[in-house]
Amino acid sequence: FTALNTAFVRDGAYVQIPEGEALGRTVHLAFISTEREQTTVSHPRVLVVAGRGSKATIVESYAGSPGSRYFTNAVSEMVVDTGADVDHCRLLMESEQAFHVGALRVHQEEESTFSSKVFEKSVGLGRYDLYSLLDGPGAWCTLNGLYLTSGRQHVDNYINIDHAKPHTTSRLNYKGILDGHSKAVFGGTVWVRKDAQKTDALQSDKNLVLSPNAEVDSQPCSSPPTTSNAATARRPATSTRRRSST
Repeated sequence: FTALNTAFVRDGAYVQIPEGEALGRTVHLAFISTEREQTTVSHPRVLVVAGRGSKATIVESYAGSPGSRYFTNAVSEMVVDTGADVDHCRLLMESEQAFHVGALRVHQEEESTFSSKVFEKSVGLGRYDLYSLLDGPGAWCTLNGLYLTSGRQHVDNYINIDHAKPHTTSRLNYKGILDGHSKAVFGGTVWVRKDAQKTDALQSDKNLVLSPNAEVDSQPCSSPPTTSNAATARRPATSTRRRSST
């Protein structure tokens, strides 16, 4: 889908935060699909470059007219330079008849911080693919997400964290609440490369299932350290709780 976006991209946004600058206001990128007579397809593209020592909050939101049918194929890229701090929020509030595929690629340098907050509430079928590369010592990422599904919604989240350098830290925490006949899939992978000494990684995915017809498939996974005492790769925490009927 990324290649498809690259081939057909027509709309998007480019945000550059200069070195050492802390933005006092939130940058909100809103992508809204309106109702048309025919089914539409859009390929929005976002590129954010945070300079050395900069700080910014970026919000991406995707919404559409109620009842409208369309397909959104969104790709975002973020480069977080040395010592930079980026707080990223992603809101998925599409039409209940919409199809949405989103991808985010993050590249972090030394002592950088990246925080992600994902909220998924409304979409017919949605998929989110997030990959963060910690490519400098001291890099830190925190990835949090909440998905709420009902009716016949289907939502997938695939989160990958790549510890490429030593002394890097990651925290992954996703939660879901499912109702109706909805379905959700969560896949989380933490990679610890051979020379990534003193890596600290923790991930969890917890779900509350409110309906006997709802279904969730949770597959968190962390790669083991490649050398003894090289990393702290904590056991993934996953739990699913069903509300009992009375």
